[in-house]
Amino acid sequence: MPTQSDNMEEEIKEMKLYTHMDRVRTEVRAVEEALGLAPNSKALACEEVQGFTCLNYTGVSGVDNAAGTLGLCARQDTESPEKVLLDIGCGLCGPARHLVSHYRCTVVGVELQGELADASAWLNERCGISGERISIVKGKAESEQTLVTLQEANKGAQYDGAYSLLTVLHFPREDRLKLWSSLAALLKKGSVVYLEDFFVRERFTEEEDQNVKRSIQAPDLPTKEVYIDDLAKAGFLIDDGGWVDKTSEWAKFVSARLEGFVSGKAAYIAKHGEATYNDLLQFYSAVHWSFQRKGLGGAMITAVRQ
Repeated sequence: MPTQSDNMEEEIKEMKLYTHMDRVRTEVRAVEEALGLAPNSKALACEEVQGFTCLNYTGVSGVDNAAGTLGLCARQDTESPEKVLLDIGCGLCGPARHLVSHYRCTVVGVELQGELADASAWLNERCGISGERISIVKGKAESEQTLVTLQEANKGAQYDGAYSLLTVLHFPREDRLKLWSSLAALLKKGSVVYLEDFFVRERFTEEEDQNVKRSIQAPDLPTKEVYIDDLAKAGFLIDDGGWVDKTSEWAKFVSARLEGFVSGKAAYIAKHGEATYNDLLQFYSAVHWSFQRKGLGGAMITAVRQ
C-alpha cells in the first residue's frame, strides 16, 4: 500500500505554490525584453531573476547570512578553497545561484519535483551557470538511492556543509528522521547545516492543523524540543545560539507579501492569467492565516555535525 512518503511528489503539488510553473519562463522573457536581450539568452545575471526564484522569507540577505554561517569566503578570495554544499529542496535554485556567483563554493541540489528541477537547470543555463557549479539530483532527499547518488556526485567525499530553506517542513516525521541520518553520513564532522523551517509553537487547533496539513503541505511539524532532539540523535548539535525564532518577522513578511500580491492583481493576471493568480492567492492566504494564529512558528537553525 502506498504511504504518504511514497506519494509525496504528487501531494506537494496540492500546495498551490508550485502550480502553473510556466510562469517562470514568462517572467524570464519579461526580464529579457526589459534588458533588450534575445529570447533564450545566456547573458542574464542571477540578480535579475532572484525576485521570482529566491523563495525564502529573508531573500538574498538571508542567503548571505547562510553563507556566513556555512563559513563561505567571497568569490574573489582565490586563496581560499571552494566548498561543496548540499541544497536540500533546491526549488528554482535562486539561493544556489547567488551562492556560486558570490562565494567560493559549488552546490549539489536535491529536488523532489521533476518540473522544478528541469526549470532550475534551464534557469541556470540562462544565467550562464554550468552543471559543474550547480548540479541537480532529482529524487527524495531522504532515500537510500538519493544518498548513493549524492555520494557519487561528490566523488565519494563528504560535503563541507548543507542548507535547506523552507523545505523540511513538508517531510513526514519518518522521512525527516531519515534525512537527518543521511546528512550525518554525507557531511564532514564539524560542518554546518543551516535551516529555515517551520515548527509548532503551541498546540494547533483542529482548524490550524487542517490548514497547515492541507494548504501548506506540512504534515507533521515538530515542536522546538522535538526538532532539536531529533537532530541530536542523528549527531547534530544546536547550541544556545543555534535556534533563532523568526516567527514575528516572518508573520510580517507573509502579511506584506499577501497585501502586495492582492494590490498587484490586475498586472499579475495580465501577465500570468487568472488561474495562476487564484492558486497563488490561495497559498499566500493560507500561510498568512496560519501565522496570525498562535500555533505556527518559524526559525533559523544552525546545527553542527558532531
